[in-house]
Amino acid sequence: MDIDHRSRNNPWVRRAGVPVNGIALVACVALYCLNRFILKEAVGGWFLRCYFNDILAGVVILAYTNLFFIAVGKAEHSFRSLATILPYALLAGLFWEFIAPMFITTSVTDAWDIMAYCAGGSAYWLIQRITKGEQSAAGDGLSPAPEP
Repeated sequence: MDIDHRSRNNPWVRRAGVPVNGIALVACVALYCLNRFILKEAVGGWFLRCYFNDILAGVVILAYTNLFFIAVGKAEHSFRSLATILPYALLAGLFWEFIAPMFITTSVTDAWDIMAYCAGGSAYWLIQRITKGEQSAAGDGLSPAPEP
C-alpha cells in the first residue's frame, strides 16, 4: 500500500467536483473575512459595503449545495448550467432579502442584493466553465476521476 492509497481510493476525494467547489467555498469565506475586517474600513465604497458579500454568497450557496449533492451520491443533480444556476441563485436571494428579514431584525431588504446573488451565481458558472477541462476526462466536471 503506497502513501496515496487512501486518497486515491476514497470515492469522496475521487469526485472531481470536490476540489473546485471546495476551493471556491474556502476562497469566498476568506474574501468575506478580508472584506469584513479590512477592506470595508481601509478601502470603503458602496460596492464593498453593500454588494460584495452578496456576490460571494451566491458562489458559496452553489458550491455548498453541489458539495452536498456530491457527498450524498447525487452528483447528477448538481447545478452546472446557467439555466439551473440563475433560478437557484434568484430563489436564494429572494429568501435572504424578503423572508429572512421577518426573523432577523437587523436584516434589511434591498432588491439590488438579489441581483448580486445572481451575479454570484454567474461567477460560479464561470468558475465551472474555466475549470471544466481540468476536472475530469469526461468533461462534465462531476464525474469520478479516472483510475490511475
